[in-house]
Amino acid sequence: NINMEKVQTLITFKITGTSQNETELAALILGLKEDKILSDIDLASISIEQNLINFTINGRFIASQEQTKKL
Repeated sequence: NINMEKVQTLITFKITGTSQNETELAALILGLKEDKILSDIDLASISIEQNLINFTINGRFIASQEQTKKL
C-alpha cells in the first residue's frame, strides 16, 4: 500500500507492506535509498506477526510541475 501527500512540488509517501524475510525488506530499502530522486527514506515501523515482517517506510521527493499535475 502506498499513500502520497502533495504540497506544491514536495511529495511525501508512506509504503506499508509485508515481507517474508529481512533480505527482501533490506533490498527494498536499499533500492529506495539508491534512487537519486528520493530522499529521507526511513523505516518508520517494523513488527513480526505469524512469520511475516510488517513494515512502514516513509520518504519524499520533489516532483516537477508536470509530474504534480498527474498526481
